[in-house]
Amino acid sequence: MTVEDVHVRFEDNFTNPGKPFAFGVTLKKLALESTDSSWIPTLISEASKQFFKLLSLECLAVYWISNTSHLLSNMTSREQVEHFRKGIANAHSRPYEDSYIAGPITSYAKLRINTRPELDGSNYTIPKIFVNLMMEEISMGLTPNQYNDIVGFLSNIERMNRGSPYRKYRPVIKSYKKYAKIWWLYAYQCILEENVRRKRRNWRWSHMKEHRDLVHKYITLYKTKLEQKKEDPKLKKSQEELEDRLDVFNITLARRQAEVQVDNFPKK
Repeated sequence: MTVEDVHVRFEDNFTNPGKPFAFGVTLKKLALESTDSSWIPTLISEASKQFFKLLSLECLAVYWISNTSHLLSNMTSREQVEHFRKGIANAHSRPYEDSYIAGPITSYAKLRINTRPELDGSNYTIPKIFVNLMMEEISMGLTPNQYNDIVGFLSNIERMNRGSPYRKYRPVIKSYKKYAKIWWLYAYQCILEENVRRKRRNWRWSHMKEHRDLVHKYITLYKTKLEQKKEDPKLKKSQEELEDRLDVFNITLARRQAEVQVDNFPKK
């Protein structure tokens, strides 16, 4: 198995529009090969008491470019592909020079597996699994500009997460001037819907009973699923409909309860 020339990149010109940044991960090669006892790659065609595997990791790197002017959004499709290819570090080239946070890192792992230690005649002196890890120089660093970008990026994510419940009420208007009434109505609606009405709705007896019934029904369906050997399409559809109405916490809790009930009271 071999994976070569991997380049994943993220660009941000929103956190600090005047100084956009880009960060990414590059990998020249990742290979897992079968070898002989001399660690030379070969095809294994006959049964053997020991297996030899060689894992190669070549030029894994993480970069962060501050105040970049080379954004993919400003390039054509052909230029983007070429930029991705040229941006992959190798043993002879570091395309982003001093912008690397980690790496490029090259490492090799030699794995020897003794499949039948009780029959190899070594009296268990040969380990069942032997791993020899060799790693070249590891370089890591962070410049003041990279640090400022990271802090700003994390703060922006926190701001977006905090505002996500109210985004559905936000008016599609870019300007604030001359639209004060609309923005005040937006703020009023956010507080009314997410704080006032939601709390009143959650504490109603009718709502609590409805929620309890949904959870109990989900537990029953999930128990049936665990006890079945074949998947039932109708059961799966009913379960998905309930999952659309319940949040992740309640789904996880209901599944755990169903698993406990199945373990404690198995179906005869």
